[in-house]
Amino acid sequence: VARFLLYGLRQSPDDVRLVPRTLNAGPGLVAFSGGKPFATLVLDGDRDGIAAIYLVRNPGKLGAVARPDDVPEDAAGGATDGLAG
Repeated sequence: VARFLLYGLRQSPDDVRLVPRTLNAGPGLVAFSGGKPFATLVLDGDRDGIAAIYLVRNPGKLGAVARPDDVPEDAAGGATDGLAG
């Protein structure tokens, strides 16, 4: 799973910014490119750990995700820039 996610990051635009967010009542990340949501990743857990990982890149489903400017740089977990490389 980790290899798949790292491969996906390498295929992303150079200006990708990852912002931790609560998505669908669970922990997740939103990848922004050009100031717009590029993808979301949500972790679904159970008592044994991570049970599922949901990755969404469909632009039609990303419209409800807030812009990265709506989250302060020092928000819990911080914003992470430049991980696409």
